[in-house]
Amino acid sequence: MAAEIGGGFSVSGNAAVTTDYRFRGVSFSDEDIAIQGGLDLEHESGFYAGIWGSSLEEDDDEILLFARPGLVQPEIYKTGNFGHTEIDIYVGWSGEISSGVGLDVGVLYYIYPNARNRTPVFTPCDPLTQNCASSQGTFTGFTDFDTDYIEPYASLSYTIGPAELTTGIAYAPDQSAIGDDDNLYLYGDVGVGIPNTPITINGHLGYTNGSLSADTDDDYLDWLIGIDVAVGPMTLGVAYVDTNAPDVPGLDATIVGTLGISF
Repeated sequence: MAAEIGGGFSVSGNAAVTTDYRFRGVSFSDEDIAIQGGLDLEHESGFYAGIWGSSLEEDDDEILLFARPGLVQPEIYKTGNFGHTEIDIYVGWSGEISSGVGLDVGVLYYIYPNARNRTPVFTPCDPLTQNCASSQGTFTGFTDFDTDYIEPYASLSYTIGPAELTTGIAYAPDQSAIGDDDNLYLYGDVGVGIPNTPITINGHLGYTNGSLSADTDDDYLDWLIGIDVAVGPMTLGVAYVDTNAPDVPGLDATIVGTLGISF
């Protein structure tokens, strides 16, 4: 659906509504509906740039702080969250490097423009000279920390008859937004189109190791099996999504429905 705009460039767009924004098996919309969309600018040489966004669930985390001298009842403070919007900006190159084999390399920047992530700060309290309401000390305010981070990526795709297979890697180097540590994501995708029908059967398996792990063991698996039906510019998809991380809301198995349009 890309539209030529001259100079070897073309532009395309997409929009979707999904019942749950799952990123590598983890719900970023608190298991609620998300609105998504993006724009891509491509050059005939294979270079591209794009922007994609999604709504998030903006629920503040609350913490109880026995923090101020003389305080009898705990005070409730909101620690903030990633806000209600995610914006991804990416640049890269993709093209066929041999018959039936494609390469895609690039870098992606995750941005949370209205994130309010912060950590409570305490000063020590001396019970001999002060009326200490908490062993934590005295609450003095919050310190903010970054939420935006960069992640280079690369993938190879293979076309075998009606099937397209993709293997990929995404690596986020040490940066403050992800705990001053790094993160590795490996994945494989398969899509098989049923001949003479608008139906495609999809499968995905991913492995996360590092600071973005949804498991306390620093690594976990996520997987998906689904079906897409394409009619003109519209695509309706239904997928079963799960992980081997703890079976808690946002990480548990779910059925995700998505209605998308390309233009």
